[in-house]
Amino acid sequence: MPSKLARRPWLRGIVCAVPIVLVAAGCSTPAGSPAPDDVQVPVAVGLRRDQAGLAQAVANSANPSGGQFLSQLTAQNIATTYGTNPNNAQEALKALQGAGFSGSLDPTGSIITGLMAAKDAEAFFGVDLRLVTEDTVQVIRPSSPPSVPSSLAAFATEVAGFARSIPSGTATPSAPATPNLPPCPPPIALTARLRTYYGLDAIYAGGNTGQGLKLAMLEIDQLSQPAITLFEKCFKVQIPPVTNTIVADANPEAFGDEAEESTLDIVAAGLLAPNLDGIQTYQFDPYTSMVFALNDAVSASYQPDGPEILSTSIGVCEQNLQGPEISIMEWILNAGAATGLTTVASSGDDGSSACYPQTKDQASQYPGTSGVVTALGGTEFVGTGGPRPSEVVWNNSPAQEQAGGGSQVSRMPKPSYQNSLPGPNNRIIPDIALVAEPADFGPIPVCKNNGQCQMQVVGGTSATAPGYAAALATMLQQLRKNNGAQLRLGSMNPMLYNIAASPSNSSVLNDITQGTNDLYSAGCCTAAPGYDSASGWGSINFGGLLKAYESSAPKS
Repeated sequence: MPSKLARRPWLRGIVCAVPIVLVAAGCSTPAGSPAPDDVQVPVAVGLRRDQAGLAQAVANSANPSGGQFLSQLTAQNIATTYGTNPNNAQEALKALQGAGFSGSLDPTGSIITGLMAAKDAEAFFGVDLRLVTEDTVQVIRPSSPPSVPSSLAAFATEVAGFARSIPSGTATPSAPATPNLPPCPPPIALTARLRTYYGLDAIYAGGNTGQGLKLAMLEIDQLSQPAITLFEKCFKVQIPPVTNTIVADANPEAFGDEAEESTLDIVAAGLLAPNLDGIQTYQFDPYTSMVFALNDAVSASYQPDGPEILSTSIGVCEQNLQGPEISIMEWILNAGAATGLTTVASSGDDGSSACYPQTKDQASQYPGTSGVVTALGGTEFVGTGGPRPSEVVWNNSPAQEQAGGGSQVSRMPKPSYQNSLPGPNNRIIPDIALVAEPADFGPIPVCKNNGQCQMQVVGGTSATAPGYAAALATMLQQLRKNNGAQLRLGSMNPMLYNIAASPSNSSVLNDITQGTNDLYSAGCCTAAPGYDSASGWGSINFGGLLKAYESSAPKS
């Protein structure tokens, strides 16, 4: 079966899809007809808050050389110190509810999210909502970027959302009780290879396979339990229990008729951390802003039994995001990092041209470009002699237009931990890279709604983010034994870049010096010794990373 990457056109532009002509950081006016009055659209409002102060608190807690390393705030701490005035937040919520809004404040008291009938949203926000067709899907979008209405001007700084797909009226078929399952393929030895190559053997020998920890994942696919069960049966592995949350009243038809991306993410995590307490997926309409799924996932992480690590294989071409949307998501991500949540993101499968096919120019995708997110590029193994192959940058061209994401072009500012890197004064990605070549992973079950399942070779950086997250969970489990059961790692990038600056970094980082991720002659990026935008600092030896954290983390 030919390799097939878990990617769709929407992954390059959730805010503006291909049929809409792009402008600088927004969209042109869509044509179409007026939106149906009663369809509920998701709305997010960012309230006045000290975003710079929160970002500094995150930087302090992530600095391994500082006295606040790995310190954690609670959501209530954030609300009190950096969040919105509680009275103002309640006034804003009350005004929205009076206009027909149904929703709530996030735990930091600074972001309001919820649903609103299209006619009410148009009246309150003065926005024109249109019904357009994109990829044969009916989608509601604002005709121009929405702004804060005068009635909220004293309380709010941004509004976002208003876009969603709507059902066509065609019922989604229910899967039969007994799916049509294909025969199992020959077993592959990838798990043992990954564990040895990435320095996990000693961590596993200590009994650390994810117990006591949870992962959260953002998904635009349905969840397929038959596919997960078949994977367990065929490969004789255990996959952690998975629960799923549907975000913002998402249209079931938007998820397509097969579970590919979600299955890949779940099994990639399960291979490396089979005994996680659980995986929580947040399934959102790909025509809707990521704000809502991100808010739900990070809000859950504040709970005592919430996830410690968030992984997303879904990214958005930065050009397709509006400033208010990024600002709200940056607050959410920084708030999560301040409480110890670690977020990792795929850097994409379009090489240095993350906005392809809209443009072949250099570009990056968000949230990997957030300064508090670790962006994962892609590698592939070369050499088959024993368990120690070497890695090169993953690039499947010219046979296929697929390569690990990485670029020196970004709208996001350059974080202080990248100040020593030559190049432009903006965020550069990826930070690190892990194996992404589909052939290295082998086939996984992909099941459709009608119960038909087949084995497909699926990979890409969609596998690197959950794989890294799972390996990190096993490392964190060991670290907690000596440094406290409540320890979380938060934003990891300052630690990774600090390690990279050390002469002994080879015990932690596997430098990748061969290959390029340039697919369309964009002029970037080629691997070289040290940091490069094709592979970041290279791949990780988690055993070495564990020792680095053990020497720096405060003892309980």
